[in-house]
Amino acid sequence: MLKYCQGTHCHEYTTQDRVRGTKGNKSYQTRRSSQFYYGENFCTLNCQNDWFREYGNRAIDYFGRTTEPMKRIKTE
Repeated sequence: MLKYCQGTHCHEYTTQDRVRGTKGNKSYQTRRSSQFYYGENFCTLNCQNDWFREYGNRAIDYFGRTTEPMKRIKTE
């Protein structure tokens, strides 16, 4: 199954590997993501950061925001 980059502005970056289409009808398109890239959902760190800027707070609120410091008991 092909997965596409989830970056909210991926198609807006002007790189040669994003150009798709036939002569006279070219456009910049979202790249495919890969398991070798950033979390299998993004093609670059820029795309990952774009997504987190837009949806990060919503995701943290959904999964549970830390409201107290975490502690670990010191063992000797």
